[in-house]
Amino acid sequence: MKISATLRTDRLRPGAVLSGVFSGEEKNGANAFQDKAVKNFVLGLAKARRFSGKENGLFFTGVPGEAKNGILISGLGEKKKFSADKLRKLGSALYSKLNDLKFENASVELDTLTGNKVSSPEAAAALVEGIRLREYRFDHYKSKDDKNGKQDTLKEIILAISDRKVLEAVSKELGMAEVVVESANFTRRLGDEPANVMTARRLADDARKMARETGLRCRILDEKQIRALKMGGLLSVAQGSKEPPRFIILEHRGAAGQPVVLVGKGICFDSGGISLKPAGGMDLMRYDMCGGAAVIGILRAAAKLKLKQHVVGLVPACENLPSETPQRPGDIQRTLSGKTVEVLNTDAEGRLILCDALTYAHRYKPRVIIDLATLTGACVATFGDVCMGMMGNDAGLLKMIQKAGYETGEKCWELPLWEEYGEMVKSPVADLKNIGGKYAGTITAGKFLEAFVDDFPWCHLDIAGVAWRESPAYYAKSGATGAGVRLIVRYLRNLAKHS
Repeated sequence: MKISATLRTDRLRPGAVLSGVFSGEEKNGANAFQDKAVKNFVLGLAKARRFSGKENGLFFTGVPGEAKNGILISGLGEKKKFSADKLRKLGSALYSKLNDLKFENASVELDTLTGNKVSSPEAAAALVEGIRLREYRFDHYKSKDDKNGKQDTLKEIILAISDRKVLEAVSKELGMAEVVVESANFTRRLGDEPANVMTARRLADDARKMARETGLRCRILDEKQIRALKMGGLLSVAQGSKEPPRFIILEHRGAAGQPVVLVGKGICFDSGGISLKPAGGMDLMRYDMCGGAAVIGILRAAAKLKLKQHVVGLVPACENLPSETPQRPGDIQRTLSGKTVEVLNTDAEGRLILCDALTYAHRYKPRVIIDLATLTGACVATFGDVCMGMMGNDAGLLKMIQKAGYETGEKCWELPLWEEYGEMVKSPVADLKNIGGKYAGTITAGKFLEAFVDDFPWCHLDIAGVAWRESPAYYAKSGATGAGVRLIVRYLRNLAKHS
């Protein structure tokens, strides 16, 4: 489906036309239409209270004398509470509504979707993100006669703007938004693939193929190379599976200097190992590589956007399975850093592969390190599916990540990393243990990772609650959400402005 921006016209465009109204300003809904007959028609609907400016209302009506046209009026809620994220949700709802009504063409009066510091370019980007996120499908394993739901009819959406100078800015932002959301959907596809397909080797192959297509540097370390480096954390988790591990390295050299190093957890299936998970919901553990998938998607976006940043992506990838050769509770592993870890629970495996990747990141002398991981069930218990848990050692970095979170709708909330929590991951027989006890599971996992960061500015994002959905919500269908891609790309763009 094509989405483009153009100058508005006096005549009603073919298809459906969307206009927005704020609560208490319903009569202004008619102002978006230049055609006198249509304007009077909408004004009459407003006087008759046929539609409302209350948030989430999406009113549809046909147009008298215009058989192929229709008008959609969206309630935007209170202007002082209006945000770009509300437009993402509107974009998702609009896409579904237009297909339900079987329209092939639609236009949006973008001037009516701005306000409360949301500019036209921001409105366009948010709307497009919502549309494209809802448009995504993962159904290529279904037969042609049994695709998910009915087929979409929509072929084109036009964003109509009254000011030519604004149009230029909107068109530029629209193009960037398309790349970012395309990369988020690329990430979702990696996450949605079943574990018998999306193995560590397949993830590495897909990353290599994407790197060739976008001009990224790519290096894949195989099991022999990983062993030579003495990445004991990654090897210990992988030893229970016949599927060999991989260590994926991607690099975008958009500028000179110290890089932003991104680290993503790539557990392609997590059974829990010897500390076996319950059977219920174990199929969802194919999503335990969503942090790694996000890092690959972010590097894709950085390359296609030609971001003026030096960005490195590191993804340790393997499976966590029980077998004749798994690691056992009580084993002690020596990591790449030289630090030893007592493994008390083999289901706390993500931190074991991440600690080696965090240590490997040091060789780049990074400007900052950011890791993304579906790390703890405790994070889901704390935040549900509303936001990511955020921890780190640099207040400025955390503030920038949180700001990007509000801008993209991928919210983050900081948890403390006080010294008392560090005591909870000390082991009597090794340098560290891989679980901290019954309480504060998300924080102690973060505290464990902190031991491998040294003095580099670092942010840890626990995306366990937001990386996938079991049922549709907001602008995401069920399945992988691409969490972290839009967030970190926005952070990188913001960082470029301050460099």
